[in-house]
Amino acid sequence: MTPDLRITDGTVLVLAGTAEDLAQYDRRFQCGEVSEERPVVILGGGRVGRAASRALSDGGVPNTIVEIEPGRVENSYSVLEGTASYAVVHGDAADQRILRRAGLEHASAVLVTPRDDDLNVYLTLFCRRLRPEPQIVSRATYERNVATLYRAGADGVLSYATIGATDLWNHAGFSHRVPLAEGNELFLAPCPASLMRRPLRDDEVHRRTGRDIVAVLEADGTLGYDTESIPASSEVQLLLLGDRHAERRFRETYLGRRLRRR
Repeated sequence: MTPDLRITDGTVLVLAGTAEDLAQYDRRFQCGEVSEERPVVILGGGRVGRAASRALSDGGVPNTIVEIEPGRVENSYSVLEGTASYAVVHGDAADQRILRRAGLEHASAVLVTPRDDDLNVYLTLFCRRLRPEPQIVSRATYERNVATLYRAGADGVLSYATIGATDLWNHAGFSHRVPLAEGNELFLAPCPASLMRRPLRDDEVHRRTGRDIVAVLEADGTLGYDTESIPASSEVQLLLLGDRHAERRFRETYLGRRLRRR
């Protein structure tokens, strides 16, 4: 991110901080404390939709699954066992009346989870035209359809290829990485000597590699996101954000090594 970047209605911010820091951000920029979590509408009650519902419910976020096949979610209740903040609406997600019943008009976000990419493109377009405000995150079975889903109006897209590659990479022990959306991942890298004592917000790294330094991970596990300069220690790691190409450029530019291809 550069100082001249303009934040618009379509911008998705990635914030780092303590729970109190994030609460203070909410109080300052979201018109005070949010009294009630706005629901999330999940289109599709398959494995992906149910897993998303469980994760949201575990976090106390109310959500509604829209599923055309009666009993599909209820018969898989064991997947959602122990959760109490989800509901199910049976019907076609491409029907405006069904989406209204599911609470689209008040939803904070929409998750599009079917395995059919063509259907996901249509549902993304449909929801975006019905309500421009909510964040829309879509699943992509094939990586080639990611760009189409973004053009359809999705704020975030994750493909099976990215999720699978990331999972294998993490289990292989190369490093731990967190995909935020297609083309944007958080990952840790050793801190090169050339960046020690440099300002954390120095734009040189972004200018040379396309990567942004989000925070510094110190030896004791402390995540320093508000430090003015990068500590001069060989035990320090950098938390970076960007795509795979930018990661390769960072490693080649600052660490003198080529990234294993995935």
